[in-house]
Amino acid sequence: MKKWKLRIAALTAAAAVLAFFGVMSATAGHAGQARSSKTSLRFQLSFFPNAQHVGFLVAANRGYYGAAGLNVKVVPGGPTVNPTLALAQGNADVAQVDFPEFLQAVAKGAPMTFIGLTYQQDPLTYVSLKKTPLASPADLKGKKFGVQQAGPLDAELQALLAKAGLSTSDITTVSIGFSIEDLVNGKCDVFPSRIFFHPAQFEDANIPYPGGLNVLDPNKYGVGLATQGLAVNNAYLKKNPNAVVAFLKASLRGWRMAIGNPAQVLGDIAKFLPPGANNPKDNLIDTKYTNGIVTHSANGKLYRKILQIDMAALNRTQDILLKYKVVSKRLNLAKYVNTALMARAAAR
Repeated sequence: MKKWKLRIAALTAAAAVLAFFGVMSATAGHAGQARSSKTSLRFQLSFFPNAQHVGFLVAANRGYYGAAGLNVKVVPGGPTVNPTLALAQGNADVAQVDFPEFLQAVAKGAPMTFIGLTYQQDPLTYVSLKKTPLASPADLKGKKFGVQQAGPLDAELQALLAKAGLSTSDITTVSIGFSIEDLVNGKCDVFPSRIFFHPAQFEDANIPYPGGLNVLDPNKYGVGLATQGLAVNNAYLKKNPNAVVAFLKASLRGWRMAIGNPAQVLGDIAKFLPPGANNPKDNLIDTKYTNGIVTHSANGKLYRKILQIDMAALNRTQDILLKYKVVSKRLNLAKYVNTALMARAAAR
């Protein structure tokens, strides 16, 4: 159990180190490459660099962006960084954003376009220890539910409750941290687990994932959301459309490398981590689970169009967000989503 506590501590310490590093060049380690003729692009990550970004980190570390004629600056995120706001303000050219936040931003006039869907299924699941029944949404009744951030409850949770004829008044919410400690210690009965990060924590705590837990998966009940994806600042897109396509093409190359060779890309992740924050064993677990939601649809079948946008999934997500008042305005998504850029990038 000490291992995963140390891992969280290391990631927390990483914030200060990454703040010192500031912006990281995607061509680091490739100093011999000429940069004067390359198109610059600032890429904002959704969080500190980790396995959830593995395809992008591979493309950066192995020089795929440079080979595509780009000088990409990979900008780390963190708890105090809002990638959608950075993009709207022009402090990033491309960012990995949460689709619900993207909808909220463009509804208020933010100048950005959604150009890629990173995860082909919702990475959020709800888990309990084996001693706490959680076989169906009905089992949520009366449970202490862990909440990691302020604001409305997850739309996925509200939709699962509705599946059982329940509402938020049928559960108790408690404030928890991002690590699994509050679940293990009994502060909450049900924990919101992110598939690209928490499985390794459970394994480090000697709780096999997923076999040592009860797992309630919104995807299996048809209420999983389209979540993280890529968006571009409209001014940058207008000026550099070919650079955006080149970025997407190089990113696809990075993801294909990560998906086909998960054990071989751990060093690529490590290149973006400060000393003491790298744990190859955990990174391999997180990479494999991340690859799973990048390459698979909600029904478990292989989804070969990596990073491409499923408009039906986006529309379904908007419907759920509207129903549970996460967003307040229905948008014509065709106005804010561009599928042609990724289609060009995916063409071989």
